[in-house]
Parts: sequence; C-alpha cells; structure tokens
Amino acid sequence: METIKVKYKIIPKCKKKLTEIMDTICRDISWGTSIPELSAAKNSIQKDKQLGKYNPDYYQPSYTIDPDGLIEVEFKAKMFNFEREGMNHFIGTIAGDITTNNDIEKIEIVDIIFDKSNLNNFFKGPTSGIDILKNEILAPTLEGKNRPIVAFTVKPRLGLTINQYKQIIEEASMSDIDIIEDDERLVDPDYCLFKDRVKVIGEVIKKGCKSKFSVNITGNPDLLEEKIEYAYDTGIRIFKLDVLVSGFDVLIKLRNILEKYPEKTAITVFPDIKSYRNIRRDVILKLSRLCGGDIIYAGSTILSRMGTIENPDEIIAQDIPKLIHTHRTLSESIGNIDKRTLPSMTHDINLKNVELLIYGMRIYQHHDYALFIGGGISGFPYEYSIKKSCELWMKMIKHASEVSLQGKKYIKEINDETFFNLDNEIDCL
Repeated sequence: METIKVKYKIIPKCKKKLTEIMDTICRDISWGTSIPELSAAKNSIQKDKQLGKYNPDYYQPSYTIDPDGLIEVEFKAKMFNFEREGMNHFIGTIAGDITTNNDIEKIEIVDIIFDKSNLNNFFKGPTSGIDILKNEILAPTLEGKNRPIVAFTVKPRLGLTINQYKQIIEEASMSDIDIIEDDERLVDPDYCLFKDRVKVIGEVIKKGCKSKFSVNITGNPDLLEEKIEYAYDTGIRIFKLDVLVSGFDVLIKLRNILEKYPEKTAITVFPDIKSYRNIRRDVILKLSRLCGGDIIYAGSTILSRMGTIENPDEIIAQDIPKLIHTHRTLSESIGNIDKRTLPSMTHDINLKNVELLIYGMRIYQHHDYALFIGGGISGFPYEYSIKKSCELWMKMIKHASEVSLQGKKYIKEINDETFFNLDNEIDCL
C-alpha cells in the first residue's frame, strides 16, 4: 500500500499521555472532528452497503511512538490527490488546526517521507540543479572555478526609480558578478514597475555582460505565465519565488512552465527563516527542492552576519558544520530526484567575516553554495560605487577560494598572510 509518513515531535502539557493526544489527532485528521462517535451521521447512512468502506475509520492514519518520543504518523496515500488538489491541501491536513490541540505544549513536524510512487508521479525536483547552474547557466562568470556563487540583490522597494535601478544594475554587471537579483518583495510598485525593470535588464543584457539576472515573480499566480514569458524573452534565465508567500503549488507551476523553454533556467526559492505551520525548516527546504527549487536559501551562519566574532574557532567548529549538514541534505537522492539543489546564504557588511566563512567551508571540503549580498555591497563603508564595491567583493571571494590552505585543518592555522589584503586593494581602487 502506498503511504506518506509524517514525523512529529510533541511535548504534551501536564504530562498528558501521547497516546491520548495522538488518538485525538488521528481521529481529527480523518473525521474532521475530535468527537469520538459520529452517531447521527452513521444513523443517516446506515443502510448504505458501502458504509464500512467509506467509514472515516478506514482513512484514519495510524501512528507509532519511538522511545525518544518521536511520533511517526502513516497516511494512506490515496487520501491525497496531488495532481488535482496540489500541495496546499496536504499541508493543511498535516499541519493545520490539528497542531493547535490544547493538550500540546509544543509540536513540530520534523520529516515528511513520501512513497516512491508519489515522487515519481508528482514531484519532479529541480530542472537544472548545481551542475547545470555551474557548468552552463553561470559558466561565463565562474570560468570553471570551484568557488561560491555570488549574487548581488537589488531592492527597489527602498524607493529606487527605474532610472536609478538601471544605473545600479549596469554598474553591478560591469563587475562580472555571477547573479544580479531583482529582490523586490513589493514586486510591482508604481514607481518601479516589474515590466519596466525587466525592460532595462534586457537592455543591459544586450550590451553583452557576463552576469545572469534573476527576477522575483512572487505575486498574483494568474500573472505568472505572462511574467515568465516576458522576462524569458528579454534574456532572463533565473526566477525567484518566496514560496511561503505564494505556496508550494505556485512553485510547482513555475517549475513546469520553465521546463518547456528551450534554454536552461533556474528557480531561486526563498523560504522564511523560521518554521512555517510548525514545520521544521529543513522539512521546508526538502519540500522546496521536491517542488522544483534549484537554489534555496538554507540559512546563514553567525559568521556571515555583521558584528565582531569573539571566538571564530568555536564558530567554525560548531556553527558551520551544522549549516553544512543542512546544505548537504539538499544534495541527497530522494526517490527519483538526483539533481542537487544549490544552498544559499545571506550576510551583511563585514567582508572579513565572509572571508573567514569561506575558509571554514573549505576546511570542511564544502564548495557548493551561494552567497547573496545585498547590503554588504550597497552599504560598503567607503566612498565607492556599486561597480567598485562589487569588484572588491569578487576579488576577495576569488582570493579566499583559491589561496592555498594546504596542510591546514583548523581555522587558527590560517595566518594573516593568507587573508585578502583589503587595505592594499582599497588603495589600488
């Protein structure tokens, strides 16, 4: 029998028995109510010969509780019709109002395990993945080098006019940064319309820049196909979606639309940092990958944020391995999905901390990730243009990715001579 398994971590209130809580939850999932007996409904249909087959008990999920209190709930896959109803009804069933049970102190969904047939029939995963991103889409800027992919994110919601926006992306494109991302949560503000932004992006592309452009198409799903076609025709090949705003069904729709185009494309997925509907973040990342994400924001280390790092060795030893573990889960085969998704992270102004982060990643032999830099470039603390700031960031990242770390197993073994000479580069610029 085809099944879907959902794993929950539940902390009861007042030592309430987990079995009592789960009996109520499983009944609520299948019956749509926690009432223990649907006597009136049964009395009305008791003469129906198929009553037993379609009794809510038939679809009531079963569960097991392991010694650590982790609960695995097993659903009959036929409860869900993904092709007709999409993902949202599934999310609503496993992470809807059943998670607000008054006997629960805390509840978290820690994994979702789909039967292989679910994966084969519905989930298709990324269209491109890491290898195509590096070897084809971003090949002009990467030039075969094994380094982090770098994106500069532009935020028109800060009040940029279309002319100001064009000036910024033109300057960024002169630095040969890998991706210039149209990171607009407002998506279509009157003073800087989506179509106007795409038009000027097209003008910059025609000038022959190496950088690839990404546009945010989060918004009205009825306009999705129209926006994709317009952007694709201008030369844009990367599309961003805030999946927890739009929903997983829109991500699947976006993926299926892009699959029809002749040239390779990619989807950047931004899921919010915190959990969603009590679904743990790594499960959200897994669903984002299954539904088509090529690049997914996977969180950031402490090192990648602005501020003074008091004990870098400790962060390298603890914080970075945790993030790398999350990153590598986006590369694991799941059913028929083998294409690896590229994890991304963001950070702020402190350029030297990012350099240290890259060294830490290299020590753990981790190279497949992307750095999305917004404020770190726009707010660079010198009297530099976007072009000069982008160039400086790219020089640092190339240096940190290529300088020899031979024989070094710990971050404390990296001496000052290894680090990028920022002062010297500033003098040169």
